[in-house]
Amino acid sequence: MEKLIFSRTSLFCSNYILVETLALVQRRLGMNAVKIFKDDVLSIIEIIWINENIHNEGMNLFISENKRKLSFVDCISFVTMKHYGINIAFTFDSHFFKEGFNCIP
Repeated sequence: MEKLIFSRTSLFCSNYILVETLALVQRRLGMNAVKIFKDDVLSIIEIIWINENIHNEGMNLFISENKRKLSFVDCISFVTMKHYGINIAFTFDSHFFKEGFNCIP
């Protein structure tokens, strides 16, 4: 992440990922960590707001994939990334690699 920040690479995050991330940070680290995340991380990330079309396309992909361990938010992310021409993901989730995205780390 530090390398990405210093490289001045454009960073994007969907509001669906943001909801999952905030819940995780709050649960594991507390509200002070949420504030730090908001101030320090969200200030350098562009939020992509998921519209109805992307939501519906992600839902269709989620159902058609029929994989118990593939999340709905992953499917939304795949559709969003393809829609916006984003081909690199900062993730530890192997589903992104399997879907054909380049993954960091």
